[in-house]
Amino acid sequence: MEVSIRLAKPEEIEAIIELQTLSLSGNNFNNRKYNENQISSLITSQAEARKNAFLNFESIFVAEQSDKIIGFIAFANNFKLASRYGIYVHIYGIYVHPDYMCKGIGGKLMKEAELTYIAQRTRILFVLSSLESIDFYQKHGYSIVRKSGFYSSEYIWIPCLLLKKELIPLTSTERLLRKFVLIVIFVALAIILLKLIFK
Repeated sequence: MEVSIRLAKPEEIEAIIELQTLSLSGNNFNNRKYNENQISSLITSQAEARKNAFLNFESIFVAEQSDKIIGFIAFANNFKLASRYGIYVHIYGIYVHPDYMCKGIGGKLMKEAELTYIAQRTRILFVLSSLESIDFYQKHGYSIVRKSGFYSSEYIWIPCLLLKKELIPLTSTERLLRKFVLIVIFVALAIILLKLIFK
């Protein structure tokens, strides 16, 4: 099965949303972790969100076979954030056509996104994973950060887990510098506190 990965074109957004809806629909999984209301609400809100995001701040890689889109991964487009983790980016989702699930398509899409961000010197990738996709992400080296979730556009709670993967580890010098900065901050706060106490 020859599968190519490429950036999506704006005119493909409807096909991408259709594939996403198929992937999310309830009859594709034997053991659903969400009820029918959650699935229906998720399909509606994700279709709206995907269209708005793709037009404004999202990039999408598609997996294509014989000119047919069979999967995609959506991620931040030049929207990097700095935090205690360093520079990081969010993956907004991976979806694969039900006929192509468990055939390595999601893994190929994940690898392409990771290579793209490694080339851009991104340290960490985060993903807000559905409860049904956790095993997939863990298989690809992601670890659980915490429980999370969001309200769909119909105000229905969708429980998820936040996962992360370190793409570029900190060097020993960077780790040392980070510790030094924390010590300086701690000492500065202690001095301020002591001045307030003994004023």
